[in-house]
Amino acid sequence: MARKKTLTENMRKFAVSYIANRGNVAETAKQIGLSNKTCYGYLQNELVQQEVNHLMSIVPVEKIRSAVQLQEELNFMLDPDYKDEMIDLKGNIRKVKPPLRDRVRAVELLGKFQGAFVNKVEVQQTHFVIDIIEEDEKDYRTIIDAEFIEV
Repeated sequence: MARKKTLTENMRKFAVSYIANRGNVAETAKQIGLSNKTCYGYLQNELVQQEVNHLMSIVPVEKIRSAVQLQEELNFMLDPDYKDEMIDLKGNIRKVKPPLRDRVRAVELLGKFQGAFVNKVEVQQTHFVIDIIEEDEKDYRTIIDAEFIEV
């Protein structure tokens, strides 16, 4: 049986991460959770090479920021001495502290990067368990023993 000639989801992730990490296979493997051996195998795959070339033709490498670079920028925004550039009504560029909402958003994004926020959803279902059912002469059913169970 011949193998399919399509990219898997992991291959696509590898191609994107490989470009974002500027060709660093070890960092790419760590970032997407695959072994170095698997990633080096992906580099030999013709479909992956085509995907990498396609992605590089769309976006120049110097324009792609890695996740580490994004985290560094967010950390830089949290520095108390950080000032953002703003243009006033006269067209002059001024340095001002960013609004608190921007700093809070930076903290939220860093937390998401690091997996600090996990959405937990608790589902409670009630089941009705019937042990014995008897049928009366009038064709009515009578529940003899029943209980609620919360799962």
